[in-house]
Amino acid sequence: MDSQLKEPGFHSSAFAVVPKKDVLLTRDGRIIPEISVPQGQSVNDATDTALTPDARWDPFSCIALRILELRTQYPGYNIYALVADIADAFHRVPVHARHSFAFGGTFPRSQIGIVSEMAVFGWTASPGFFAIMGKATIHYQRTGTSYVIGYPVPFWAFQWVDDIVIIEVDIDDRLLRAERRLKRCHQVSVRIWQVE
Repeated sequence: MDSQLKEPGFHSSAFAVVPKKDVLLTRDGRIIPEISVPQGQSVNDATDTALTPDARWDPFSCIALRILELRTQYPGYNIYALVADIADAFHRVPVHARHSFAFGGTFPRSQIGIVSEMAVFGWTASPGFFAIMGKATIHYQRTGTSYVIGYPVPFWAFQWVDDIVIIEVDIDDRLLRAERRLKRCHQVSVRIWQVE
């Protein structure tokens, strides 16, 4: 770690422990890099955001519009939402050296550190890099089709960073095909809910 700290342009951060959902911090916690401090000298402050990928995605209103569209086109049929999260996206997204060749962190009061070449959660540019995986997933999903009442219909997908929402009507094997296609795209965790 000492050699890394001497590199020009190398910024590192300390680690912090934050609570996990429904678990007291005294029992367990999540270790995260504190890359937004110290203010003015942090990893986030040193990041050139002009180099980060586009992190825009569709507005949430698209989901409601999709449900209304399906209710109008297929009255009486059940409509389901498939919600997918790209599993451990922040462990799978490598960062190009031009953006940041690695992320480093040190443990307080020690010479122990960690260096990773993956985009870390909390980095100002992470949403853009995670969104690339989401955009690739919805592109793949939207290029697939299945037959609905005798007509080929492309699959519909919504993306928010690395989360994917698919709203489909349950006719023939449409829902099953949409789920299978999504699972083939990336390692995703899929949950299914019926839309009331």
